[in-house]
Amino acid sequence: MSSPLNVLWKKEEQSNLGYIDIFAVVGHEVNLAEHDKAVEQSGPNGKNNVNAAEHQAKGKQLFEDGDYIAAIRELNNSLALYTADSPELGSVYAERSKCFLQLDLPQKALIDIELAKKSSYTHELTAREDKCKYLLEDEEFKAKQFTGHEPTLSFNEHETFAGVAGCLEFRKSDDFGYHVVTTRDLKIGQTVLVEPSFAITPALSSASRYSRCGGCYKELENFVPSKISSFCVYCNGNCIKNSLHEEMSMSTLKETTELVEPILQKIVSAFPDIDVLVKTVESLQKGEDVTDLTSTVQKQACSLFRLINKHEISTDQQFKLRPAADTFVTVMKKPHFGRIFNTEERQRFLKHLILHLHNVTEYAIDLYELQQEDIDEPIRGHTFVHYATAIYPFGGYIKHSCVPNVIWFSVDDRLIAKVIRPIEKGEQILRSYHPGTHSFQLDNDLEEKHVEIRYKFKCNCCRCLDDEPSSPPTKLHVDQDPLWVEVAAVIDMTVKDFWALSSQAIEQYEKKAIELVAKYNSVYPNHDVLFMRDNLMLIWILLAQTQKSR
Repeated sequence: MSSPLNVLWKKEEQSNLGYIDIFAVVGHEVNLAEHDKAVEQSGPNGKNNVNAAEHQAKGKQLFEDGDYIAAIRELNNSLALYTADSPELGSVYAERSKCFLQLDLPQKALIDIELAKKSSYTHELTAREDKCKYLLEDEEFKAKQFTGHEPTLSFNEHETFAGVAGCLEFRKSDDFGYHVVTTRDLKIGQTVLVEPSFAITPALSSASRYSRCGGCYKELENFVPSKISSFCVYCNGNCIKNSLHEEMSMSTLKETTELVEPILQKIVSAFPDIDVLVKTVESLQKGEDVTDLTSTVQKQACSLFRLINKHEISTDQQFKLRPAADTFVTVMKKPHFGRIFNTEERQRFLKHLILHLHNVTEYAIDLYELQQEDIDEPIRGHTFVHYATAIYPFGGYIKHSCVPNVIWFSVDDRLIAKVIRPIEKGEQILRSYHPGTHSFQLDNDLEEKHVEIRYKFKCNCCRCLDDEPSSPPTKLHVDQDPLWVEVAAVIDMTVKDFWALSSQAIEQYEKKAIELVAKYNSVYPNHDVLFMRDNLMLIWILLAQTQKSR
C-alpha cells in the first residue's frame, strides 16, 4: 500500500492519464461525492436580518457604554449580515458615524453620514455633520491628530518581489535549502521588508473578520458590505471586486486551509495556458530553475511552490487529503475551473496541485495586532491578538532562530521586517517562528514544541543548544544607564500620552532605543537586552498605527 506522502506528484505507470488519482489510493480512498454534498450544505456565510439586528443592538449598547471600537465592530458585523434591500442599513451607518465622532475621527464620521443619506436615512444627521465640519477646520483639533508613520524600505526595491529590499536574495545550500541572505551590511533599525501578501484570510473569530477590510485588511475604515456574502466587510467597491473571499466556501476550521483556495485562484489566473502551468510545475519538481516566465505573479507562484522544500514534507498527508478534497470539489463548481480542467488528466494534475498547496500553507504567517483595552492605561498592559493568516512569496523563506536578527510585525496585510542586530554582508536573515509578535519567551520547552509541531523541524539555534551568553561577563547595571531609563519610560506611558508626543519626540525615543540595543548587542540574547529590544519593537508598532483611537 502506498502512503499519501509518497503519492504526491507521482505519475501512473503505463497510462496516458499522467498523475495518479490521489483520492483513489488504496487504503486512503476519499469519497468525492460525500465531500461535494458537504460543501453544498455549508455554502458561504449567508445574510440574516434577524442576526444583523442583534449585532446592531449590541453596537448601540456598546456605544452607550463608551466602548466605541467594540461598537464599530458590532455595527460592521450587522452591516455584513443585513440583506442589500434592508431599510436598516442607513441607521447602522448613522450609528457608526457617532462612534467615529467620539473617537475624534470627524472625516470618517462625515463619510458614514453620506452613506446613511444614500440609504435614505436622515434622522439627526444635520447637527452631527455640522460638528464634523467644524472640527475639521479647527486648528487646535488638527494639531492634536496623530497620523502615524507609513513603513517604507530603507533600500531600493527588489526587481521581482514587491516590498522587499533589493539587498536581499535567495541562496540554496544542503544545510538550509532555500534561504535569504543580505548582499550588504545592515544596521539596527533598517527596514528590509514591507511585503504585501500573496493571499490572506482573516482569523476565525468574527471580531477579526469585521474589524478589518476583507480586501486590503486596513482597520477602522468606513466599511461597506458585500451584496452576496456576509463573510467580510470592505473599504469600497474596489476591495470587494479584488477580494478572493467573495466566492469562497467557508466551511473549514483552519485558517491555513482557507488560504488554499485564494492561492489557487491567483495561480490559475496567472497561467491562462494550463499547459504552461503543468510544464512549470514539472520543472520545479525536478529542482530546475524556471527562467522563461514574464509575469510577476507567475514568478511569485514559483517561489510559493518551492516553499515546502525548506523542510521535509510532513508525514500526515492522510489528514490533508480530506481538506484537499473539499477544495477540489469547491473549485470545480466554478465555471472558470470547469472549462480549464476539463479532462481527467488535467483534473488529476489539479488534485496534486491542491494537495501541494495544502502543504505550502503550513508556512503561512499569523499576523497579530497590538490591542490596548484602555488607552488611558500603560502600554505595558498591551496584548497581541491574531487577526489574519497570510502567505508571502519572499518573507516565507526567512528561516527561524530563537535569536533572530530581524523582528517582524504587520501593518494591514503587509509583513514588516526591521533589523534588530547588525547583519554582515552574506549573512542569513533570521526571524522567529514563535507565536505572537514577541519572539522571546521564558519557557524554551514550549517554544521548541511549537516549532516542532507546526513546522516539523527541531531548532538548532545557539539558544536551543545552550550555546549563548546566559549572563554578561560583568554586571550590566542596566537600570543605571541613562539610555535605559529613557527608553524604558515608553512602556510606562499610556497609549494616549504616546500619541500626544510630537513626531520629533517619538523619533528621539526610537533613536535612543536603537542606540541602546546596539550598545549591548555583544551580550544578546541576555534577558535585559531582549527587554530593550521589545521596547524598540513596541515603538515601531505604535509608530505604524495610523489611527489615534487605537
